[in-house]
Amino acid sequence: MPIITPMRGWLSASLLLLASGLAQKAMAVEIAHSVPDSLVQRADESTLEQMINTYVFVDNGSGVLISPDGLIVSNHHVTGEDSPLTVRLGNGQEFTARLLGTDPVGDIALLKIEHDQDLPYVPLAGPEDYRIGIRVYAVGNPFALGDRDGIPSLSAGHLSTGRVVRGNYADCIQVDAAVNPGNSGGPLLNREGRLLGINGQIRTRSGMRVNSGIGLAIAATQLAEFIPVLAAAEGGYAHHCALPEDIELKNQQGQVLVSAAPEGHVLQVGDVLLRVEQRPVTSVDTAVGLFQAPVWWQGRTLAVDILRQGEALRVDSPVGRTPIPGRPWHGLAVQMTSVANIPEGLAGMIEGDRIARIRSVDANSPAALAGIQNGTFILEVDGSPITRPLDLVRALAGKEVGDTLTLLLADDSGERSTQRLLLRPRR
Repeated sequence: MPIITPMRGWLSASLLLLASGLAQKAMAVEIAHSVPDSLVQRADESTLEQMINTYVFVDNGSGVLISPDGLIVSNHHVTGEDSPLTVRLGNGQEFTARLLGTDPVGDIALLKIEHDQDLPYVPLAGPEDYRIGIRVYAVGNPFALGDRDGIPSLSAGHLSTGRVVRGNYADCIQVDAAVNPGNSGGPLLNREGRLLGINGQIRTRSGMRVNSGIGLAIAATQLAEFIPVLAAAEGGYAHHCALPEDIELKNQQGQVLVSAAPEGHVLQVGDVLLRVEQRPVTSVDTAVGLFQAPVWWQGRTLAVDILRQGEALRVDSPVGRTPIPGRPWHGLAVQMTSVANIPEGLAGMIEGDRIARIRSVDANSPAALAGIQNGTFILEVDGSPITRPLDLVRALAGKEVGDTLTLLLADDSGERSTQRLLLRPRR
């Protein structure tokens, strides 16, 4: 089995940062004048300069500007959930960027820098731009070499596939351009300077984290679907769809069939899956990936083309939700206090003889980020009263990372407030 290797940089952050806008321009000119015409083709000097100037150094990886108002897309495995981050553009400018939202399943992160002038950016490619064999360009910071002089690296290659499913990269493209640790999150562009995707994985059998000629980039079609959701996530998460609950599939004579389905479902046992959201089904693994690729929201359905008893049909199938890895964490510990010891302001607000009071808040936890303090009283969790510490544990039952917990709180004066916590994995 090939090893999936995230391309995260590894050299020490103590390397000198000698970024220079003039150096970036000189690099683009040098590339345009020194490489053969067969390599550059239509990627002329101005396009190459644009590729460099829209590149972003992000932590030990990479990113790319995708809007004039400072939106940056990168990989989740590059940014994690840290915010704010210091980022540096390909022309040497440094900015503080905040995390708008992240997608741990699909490995996408969206950052935003505030700037009072328009910034250079690259437009997203469309489905029509994915033509096997076209020349492509990867810009990145392999092995953090760009930290020495502030100059990102550009490598060229070819698009090896159209849009494919490769594990959790359920809408990606494969390239042979040289990509290495430090390229993660960086742009993969066509010769017109349109963003085909962001580089994210290397496939290798050796286990070595070096270019193998098989790199995977998250396709711009996937980015286009997730960017609006991430932009509105307020530092939280975007979720992926999943194969509908209780639907089972099997490969049979080169086709993918529904082998089990709950009564009344739009998919029935014996249905042959042809396409999901107009992408062809070629195997069970591909079908699972095609269901997982789109962004999830409550009530979403996907268009599924099937063959049922020889008749071609399109059905709108409900979907499941792919869980975000990790155990949900709020960061609170409580103790029960006798009503005889509570402040006068809380008198008459409590049913029973005890009340939950926060005794500790974990550092960097959702509760700490929400500003919840030790000593605050918890009256309810998700509308249910707290009568013992176990109630707070049980409130997490059935919840996943990315879900919310709603707390009804009270201070010593009896003033009530409602706090909504976004559950995150424990750090």
